[in-house]
Amino acid sequence: MSEPISTIKTTSEIVKTTTEVIKPDSVAEIHALQHSDDPRLQNAGNYEADTKQKIAEAKNLLVTLVHAGLVLPIKMTKGAMVKIVESFSLHSESTKQAINQKIESLKNQGILSGEISSIPAFADMAERLVYLDDEPDIKQMFEDLLISTVDLTKNDINHPAYVEVLKQISNQEACNLKLIFSHSPNSIAICNFGFKHHNGGTIPLLKYCLPIPFSEIPAQALENWERLKLIEIVIGLEWITDDSSYKYIQDILAALEKENASYTEHVEISKGVLRFTEFGKNFAKAVGIIE
Repeated sequence: MSEPISTIKTTSEIVKTTTEVIKPDSVAEIHALQHSDDPRLQNAGNYEADTKQKIAEAKNLLVTLVHAGLVLPIKMTKGAMVKIVESFSLHSESTKQAINQKIESLKNQGILSGEISSIPAFADMAERLVYLDDEPDIKQMFEDLLISTVDLTKNDINHPAYVEVLKQISNQEACNLKLIFSHSPNSIAICNFGFKHHNGGTIPLLKYCLPIPFSEIPAQALENWERLKLIEIVIGLEWITDDSSYKYIQDILAALEKENASYTEHVEISKGVLRFTEFGKNFAKAVGIIE
C-alpha cells in the first residue's frame, strides 16, 4: 500500500534535495575554468560541465518516474536519493530509454506500483547497470529486475536476494539461464560418467552432462546455479523423466568410444534429474526469462 500523501516527497522537493546535496559548481565557475590558460583547468571545466549535464538528465528521469505515478517515500534518505540520481546520470542513452519505455508500459497497463518494493535493491541495480553495456544478457536481466520492483503483478515474487544472484553469474551464464528456463520442462535428464578402476573405485570422467540443446552448458555453471539455489541436481533419481530422456547418453558413449575403444567397457553411468527450485522459477520471472 502506498504511504499517506503527507509522507510523500513532491517532485519539486525531490529535485531540490538532490540539487542541494550534489551542489555542482556554479555556471560562472565552470565558464572560468573552461577559458583558463591552463589546459588542466580547461579539462576540469569541461568535466564539470559534462557532470552538470548528466545530473540534469538524471533529475529529469527521476521527475519523469514520479510523474508516471511512482512514489518515492519520505524514508528515502538524501544519500540513497543522490546515489540513485548519480547512477542514472551515468547510464547510457539506450539504458535510460529502455527503463523509461518499460515504466511507461507498466503505467499504460495499469500495473505500475505506487512505490518501490525495495529501495536498497533498486539503488543497487541502478548502480550495477552503469557497468553492463558490454554484457547485454546480464544487462537485460538487471533492467527487467529493476522494473519488477515497481510491477504490481510481481509483488509476490520479488526478493532482494535476486540482485546478489545476478551479481554472481557471468554474461554467458545469463545467456544459458535464458536457454534452460525458457526451453525446458520442469525437470531435465542429467548424468555423470565415471571410469571404473580395477580396485573397485570410480574415477570421475564427465560431470553433469545434459542433452541437446543444453549440452554446451558447463558443469561449473550448473554447480554455481545449484549453489545459488536456482536449480537442484539429484544424481540417482530418474523417476521424474522417462527412459527416452536419457537417449543422449548413447551419443556421449559413442564419442568416448571414438576417443578410446576400451572406454565403454569400463564406463559407469549415473543418471539423475535437474529440477528448478521455486526460488529459481520466481527469479526467472523477476528477470524477464519466463512469464
